Amino acid sequence: MIPATQNSLSQSDTVPYTGNPVSAQLSQSDFLTQSSGQVLYLNGHRGADFKTWFAPAFASYLQSRFANPEQVAMAFGVRNSTAWNWWNGDNRASGDAVARVFMTFPDAAAWFMQEWERK
Repeated sequence: MIPATQNSLSQSDTVPYTGNPVSAQLSQSDFLTQSSGQVLYLNGHRGADFKTWFAPAFASYLQSRFANPEQVAMAFGVRNSTAWNWWNGDNRASGDAVARVFMTFPDAAAWFMQEWERK
Protein backbone atom coordinates (compact mmCIF):
# COMPACT_ATOMS: atom_id res chain seq x y z
CA MET A 1 0.00 0.00 0.00
CA ILE A 2 1.15 3.51 -0.67
CA PRO A 3 0.60 6.33 1.78
CA ALA A 4 -2.15 8.77 0.88
CA THR A 5 -0.99 12.14 -0.36
CA GLN A 6 -2.44 15.33 1.00
CA ASN A 7 -4.88 15.54 -1.92
CA SER A 8 -5.81 11.86 -2.03
CA LEU A 9 -7.94 9.47 -0.08
CA SER A 10 -6.90 7.83 3.17
CA GLN A 11 -4.74 4.72 3.21
CA SER A 12 -7.77 2.61 4.02
CA ASP A 13 -9.10 3.47 0.55
CA THR A 14 -6.09 2.01 -1.27
CA VAL A 15 -6.02 -1.34 -3.02
CA PRO A 16 -3.13 -3.07 -4.77
CA TYR A 17 -3.16 -2.71 -8.54
CA THR A 18 -3.78 -6.06 -10.20
CA GLY A 19 -2.63 -4.92 -13.63
CA ASN A 20 -6.11 -5.27 -15.08
CA PRO A 21 -8.99 -3.15 -13.76
CA VAL A 22 -11.49 -5.44 -15.47
CA SER A 23 -10.33 -8.39 -13.38
CA ALA A 24 -11.51 -6.54 -10.28
CA GLN A 25 -14.89 -5.78 -11.93
CA LEU A 26 -14.06 -2.08 -11.98
CA SER A 27 -13.95 0.31 -14.90
CA GLN A 28 -10.91 2.46 -15.52
CA SER A 29 -12.93 5.48 -14.40
CA ASP A 30 -13.02 3.88 -10.93
CA PHE A 31 -9.27 4.19 -10.59
CA LEU A 32 -6.69 6.87 -10.03
CA THR A 33 -3.39 5.33 -11.07
CA GLN A 34 -0.29 6.18 -9.10
CA SER A 35 3.20 6.08 -10.63
CA SER A 36 4.30 3.44 -8.13
CA GLY A 37 1.99 0.83 -9.66
CA GLN A 38 -0.64 1.23 -6.95
CA VAL A 39 -4.13 2.61 -7.40
CA LEU A 40 -6.62 4.34 -5.18
CA TYR A 41 -10.21 3.16 -5.33
CA LEU A 42 -12.47 6.17 -5.27
CA ASN A 43 -14.54 5.75 -2.11
CA GLY A 44 -16.51 2.75 -3.33
CA HIS A 45 -18.49 4.83 -5.82
CA ARG A 46 -18.63 2.61 -8.88
CA GLY A 47 -18.17 4.80 -11.93
CA ALA A 48 -21.10 3.47 -13.96
CA ASP A 49 -23.49 3.50 -11.00
CA PHE A 50 -22.48 7.02 -10.05
CA LYS A 51 -22.79 8.32 -13.62
CA THR A 52 -26.29 6.86 -13.93
CA TRP A 53 -27.31 8.35 -10.59
CA PHE A 54 -25.72 11.78 -11.03
CA ALA A 55 -27.80 13.34 -13.85
CA PRO A 56 -31.17 12.97 -12.07
CA ALA A 57 -29.56 13.89 -8.73
CA PHE A 58 -28.07 17.06 -10.23
CA ALA A 59 -31.50 17.85 -11.69
CA SER A 60 -33.08 17.49 -8.24
CA TYR A 61 -30.43 19.72 -6.75
CA LEU A 62 -30.99 22.43 -9.37
CA GLN A 63 -34.75 22.20 -8.92
CA SER A 64 -34.32 22.71 -5.17
CA ARG A 65 -32.17 25.83 -5.66
CA PHE A 66 -33.57 27.55 -8.75
CA ALA A 67 -37.10 28.48 -9.81
CA ASN A 68 -36.75 27.33 -13.42
CA PRO A 69 -34.26 26.30 -16.12
CA GLU A 70 -33.97 29.89 -17.34
CA GLN A 71 -32.47 30.88 -13.97
CA VAL A 72 -30.07 27.94 -14.25
CA ALA A 73 -29.02 29.12 -17.72
CA MET A 74 -28.34 32.62 -16.45
CA ALA A 75 -26.51 31.45 -13.31
CA PHE A 76 -24.20 29.07 -15.20
CA GLY A 77 -23.89 31.04 -18.43
CA VAL A 78 -25.17 28.18 -20.56
CA ARG A 79 -27.78 27.95 -23.32
CA ASN A 80 -31.39 27.45 -22.30
CA SER A 81 -31.34 24.05 -24.01
CA THR A 82 -28.39 22.97 -21.84
CA ALA A 83 -30.15 24.19 -18.71
CA TRP A 84 -33.31 22.30 -19.71
CA ASN A 85 -31.27 19.12 -20.25
CA TRP A 86 -29.77 19.46 -16.78
CA TRP A 87 -33.17 20.36 -15.29
CA ASN A 88 -34.79 17.26 -16.79
CA GLY A 89 -31.86 14.99 -15.91
CA ASP A 90 -31.25 14.23 -19.59
CA ASN A 91 -27.54 15.20 -19.43
CA ARG A 92 -24.92 15.58 -16.72
CA ALA A 93 -23.19 18.88 -16.20
CA SER A 94 -19.47 19.05 -16.95
CA GLY A 95 -16.85 19.24 -14.23
CA ASP A 96 -16.48 23.00 -14.29
CA ALA A 97 -20.22 23.56 -13.79
CA VAL A 98 -20.34 21.03 -10.96
CA ALA A 99 -17.30 22.64 -9.33
CA ARG A 100 -19.03 26.01 -9.45
CA VAL A 101 -22.00 24.52 -7.59
CA PHE A 102 -19.69 23.33 -4.82
CA MET A 103 -17.93 26.70 -4.70
CA THR A 104 -21.21 28.66 -4.61
CA PHE A 105 -23.29 26.44 -2.34
CA PRO A 106 -21.23 25.16 0.61
CA ASP A 107 -23.99 22.70 1.53
CA ALA A 108 -23.88 21.00 -1.88
CA ALA A 109 -21.39 18.29 -0.94
CA ALA A 110 -23.44 17.22 2.07
CA TRP A 111 -26.63 17.22 -0.03
CA PHE A 112 -25.11 15.00 -2.73
CA MET A 113 -23.56 12.63 -0.19
CA GLN A 114 -26.89 12.29 1.61
CA GLU A 115 -28.74 11.64 -1.65
CA TRP A 116 -26.14 9.05 -2.74
CA GLU A 117 -26.52 7.18 0.54
CA ARG A 118 -30.32 7.20 0.20
CA LYS A 119 -30.31 5.57 -3.22
